[in-house]
Amino acid sequence: MKSLPAKTALALALGAMLGAPSGMVYAASVDSTAGGIVELGNTLEDTIHDGTGPTRANILGVTPSGQCSGAECPDWSDLFVVDSAKKVTGVIPNLSTRYGGLEATFVYDGISSEDNSIFAGTNKNDAPIDTYEWKSDPGAPQKDDISNAFFYAKKVGTDLIIAGGFDRKSNDGSSHIDIEFNQSEIKLVDKNGGLIADGSVEHPFETAECLVKNCKFDGQRMEGDILISMNFATGGDFGYVTIFGWNATAQKWDRLIQQPGEGCNLVKGSIPAGSVCAFNNDGLIQAPWVIPPDFPDGLPHNAFTEGVMNISKLLGITNLPCFSTVTVKTRSSAGPTPKIDSATGEYPDDDIHTSELKDFSMGRFALCGIDVTKECEAKLNTAGDKFEVKLQRWLDPDTIYSTVGNTGAVDLNVRLSDTKTTTVDLVASGANSPGCTGVLTTQDVGPNASFAVGAGLTQCFTGMYEVAPTAAYIVPAGQPHAGEFVFTDTVTATAWEQHIMTPSETNYIDRKMATATCYAPANASISLTKSCDTAILVDGEKAKVTIFGTGENTGDVALKEVKLFDNTIPSISFEALSACLDANGNEACDVGEAILCSGKVDCADGFNANLPAKAKFAYSGWYYSTSPASVTPGNNGQYELAFPDTMKVTAKNLFTDATVDNTAAAECKLVVSKGISVVKDCKLRLNTFTATNNNVAVQADARMDVKNDGTLKLTSVKLTNQATGVNFTIGDLAPAAMSGWKYDMYQVKTIHYANNTGGAATFPSPDGVCANAAHFRDDARVTGTAALLPAAHAAVEATGSAWCNVCQDCDWPGK
Repeated sequence: MKSLPAKTALALALGAMLGAPSGMVYAASVDSTAGGIVELGNTLEDTIHDGTGPTRANILGVTPSGQCSGAECPDWSDLFVVDSAKKVTGVIPNLSTRYGGLEATFVYDGISSEDNSIFAGTNKNDAPIDTYEWKSDPGAPQKDDISNAFFYAKKVGTDLIIAGGFDRKSNDGSSHIDIEFNQSEIKLVDKNGGLIADGSVEHPFETAECLVKNCKFDGQRMEGDILISMNFATGGDFGYVTIFGWNATAQKWDRLIQQPGEGCNLVKGSIPAGSVCAFNNDGLIQAPWVIPPDFPDGLPHNAFTEGVMNISKLLGITNLPCFSTVTVKTRSSAGPTPKIDSATGEYPDDDIHTSELKDFSMGRFALCGIDVTKECEAKLNTAGDKFEVKLQRWLDPDTIYSTVGNTGAVDLNVRLSDTKTTTVDLVASGANSPGCTGVLTTQDVGPNASFAVGAGLTQCFTGMYEVAPTAAYIVPAGQPHAGEFVFTDTVTATAWEQHIMTPSETNYIDRKMATATCYAPANASISLTKSCDTAILVDGEKAKVTIFGTGENTGDVALKEVKLFDNTIPSISFEALSACLDANGNEACDVGEAILCSGKVDCADGFNANLPAKAKFAYSGWYYSTSPASVTPGNNGQYELAFPDTMKVTAKNLFTDATVDNTAAAECKLVVSKGISVVKDCKLRLNTFTATNNNVAVQADARMDVKNDGTLKLTSVKLTNQATGVNFTIGDLAPAAMSGWKYDMYQVKTIHYANNTGGAATFPSPDGVCANAAHFRDDARVTGTAALLPAAHAAVEATGSAWCNVCQDCDWPGK
């Protein structure tokens, strides 16, 4: 047993190394009856200044009165969250703010029958990591079987301090434990390279199982990796510890320092004293988590080992190494227990290079690392023909960016890439997002943006890509966001230490991916208006109806296959119909505005271009109609005709092919009139008189003229001279037109004398002009049909009368 003053000095040195307050022990305690143990926290029950008084080592965070307490001195149990089943479920969430810690990890390795991670085949410390093989096999000897291991890192000043501890299934017999810290991420894979475990939440080392013999390791060593080789003598006593650094050039482990026996090192070369300390427990200690079942009362003597090392001092560096993975390994002895070299006072290293590796357990121990958050928001662009997907949420009141956070203590260079072709625009500190704590001197733009992220800082970034989606982007019915478009992409952030001059796939220290999914609708709708001018009567027989109106893509997605046509039943045939983009919004087609369709049927066949979101179009056209929908009689032969019709527009959602449509109706009015008249003249021929008993037989000549007195064309016009029954077919008669004189000559068989004096035939004239003329009344009748009017209103009729007077010569001009 070592003397108390020596133990006390070592404890004080270790406490100073880890930053304990002056006069307090931070990381070591001494048991005056059972020996000593290096602890993270002080568990002394009394002062140790003189090495007296009862003391007891404990893995629990017990803080005696008057000693180190609170944030200055966590113990192992203070660093981890333990559930009611005594299972460690993670690291406390406030490790950094409470204790100033950089990283802590708890590595659980199955015990015997539960152990799923055993080295298979021939594996040695110097062999490349990617040649290691492993299996799930409970065959490791108990003394080589690891139970729990835990590690903690803290930065003190500019130095990186790492403490670690582990317990074993057996505390008897000689054994050898190696702890390897690698900067490169080490993974467990199957024989084909398929990922089994990488220490992530999704693929934890704890449950890694090799189902097909044999599985492999994946990863490589880098300059600055550390190997701690701990050797235990028969009975489990601590023998010695040797620290090695990886020589990347020679591809082997080079010794840095060796500490014979428990305690802390003395000065060696450039390595200061107290850079390495290691101890076994000398008495029974308790643990809050599950320990080997062979130890129901707690961890007995030599079942628990812990130590601490100043990595910065060991490696003689100012740049902190970015450890990523820690592996705890047991190995067999290559021969008899080595003896101390009398010349150097140290043990030889042969055993570490030649011994077979047996059991292992692994954990993530990311002293340098990054985390990535990914935001996503999508909306249609102005034209509605593509979605703009941004790596941020910018539609919120406060813009929230995607971020890359440096979770470690070392400044890093980070490169971003995205599964989409993306331009990444870095956003300076505090740009509307509380998560941005990094400061940029310039912005780096490109699909693979590289930039620095300071230790403990978070840098925001954003980017944007465009997608013209297909139906494959649409969320199926029955799912959340059904009918919306879904966009998913993944950003990958890769980090290198800043001293790495040539970043590559073999020397990065961390890589994280973040995926974001966002949804956006593509709402399609269209509106339509319609107006018409007062119709114009053409040739008295048809109405020229002129219509005009506007339409608008009222949705947020562009529309394709836009068709504009008449939807009236029966359908209307346009003489002309055209539409244009109404760029200036004046509801008319102006010079320079794009023509979308023009002609009799072009608009019905479809516009010649897609209609962008919110775009307006104007249209106009005209057609002839001979069939008014309604007729309203007025006064004096007037009628009001109505010509209603309905326009319809249809279109398809640019992305989904879903059809949208709308209609608009308007009624055009036209006032028309119908009318017909007949003018008649008649003369008797005097020389044809034959008088008999007051009756005269005479010949007469008649002429008649027919006039269209309305605005409508007349058809089937027929004139009848009633005196003779002779019909004249005039046919069509345009508005205001006259048929011209029609002549008829006929024999009047009997004219009755009104009076007879002196034997002369005298007839009183109705107009008093020709008192002694023979005369009689003759009538004519005309009929016809007015255009545009329905049968119930179309007929026209008129009569004309004339008094026939006796004349010697009835030749009329034009007869």
